[in-house]
Amino acid sequence: MITVDKVSVGDVLPDLSYDVTSTTVVLGALAARDWRPMHHDYHFAVERQGVLDIFLNSPNQGAWRVYPSSRESPPGCHTASRGRSS
Repeated sequence: MITVDKVSVGDVLPDLSYDVTSTTVVLGALAARDWRPMHHDYHFAVERQGVLDIFLNSPNQGAWRVYPSSRESPPGCHTASRGRSS
């Protein structure tokens, strides 16, 4: 485990990864009080919205997105270095 006392300015930190599961997506929507079904109802998302799966809401996409200064994601990219978002 890396702690602050072992890090110096200019050190390159290892990537942080986290699997974003359906539970993560649903809990994120609930935390934001976003009751819209595309964030928790697979059939609604796929059949009515035409997407591949349930997906993170906007506040949670922003929370999961990480922009290291040396590897900034391009605008419109929905893949976070901490996991998958759609």
